[in-house]
Amino acid sequence: MPIQNSKAVKILAIGNHKKDYIRKCAEAIFRKTEYEITILTANKTDRLKSESKPRTTRTKGPQTDKIIIKSEGKTYAELLRSVKTNVDIAKVGVTIKSLKKTEKGDLLLEVAGGKDKVKTLKDTIIAKTKDTEVFVKSNDATLHITDIDADINEEELKKEIVKSGAGVSEEQLSVISLRPNRSGNQTATVKMRKDIAAELVKRGKIKIGWVLCRLRRRVNII
Repeated sequence: MPIQNSKAVKILAIGNHKKDYIRKCAEAIFRKTEYEITILTANKTDRLKSESKPRTTRTKGPQTDKIIIKSEGKTYAELLRSVKTNVDIAKVGVTIKSLKKTEKGDLLLEVAGGKDKVKTLKDTIIAKTKDTEVFVKSNDATLHITDIDADINEEELKKEIVKSGAGVSEEQLSVISLRPNRSGNQTATVKMRKDIAAELVKRGKIKIGWVLCRLRRRVNII
């Protein structure tokens, strides 16, 4: 079956009201596997229309990377206008394959041009636009870590993950959030390279402070 031979699984959610429920189910089912799960949102009409069209074989184009651009206080249209006005992609030497609005209202660019060019584009966007955060998405995976002691802070969390022996450095690690949960402990959402995340998911637990904490891969919704 496809799930046995692929490291990526995509799930189509019909209706936005179901996507969070599907995400939780997928995270529970695949939490000890290496699969990267993506939930695709679409309405039923769009799905039926796409299924009724004849399928054609397409030649794969060049590999692309994804860049996420976010800016507090700006609408999606304002953010898009700011990037287009201030960044000359021809000078950077990349091709924008697609752009879209994410569920959180950020700008998602699919970029072809190679890793070096993508990094140059990221640096250019940061330099040329105000109050923006730019992330290259292609090589990152997001994990949830639960049961963290209440006295652990973000810097201590990073150091503990580095000490785990998974091969990640503090520079490669990003703590998206560290928040209290109903049990009195904390839950963290962290981002790191996909291969390192896969190694940690295999283990199922990671020692943070005195406690072996559970972890699972976050399911992406696009």
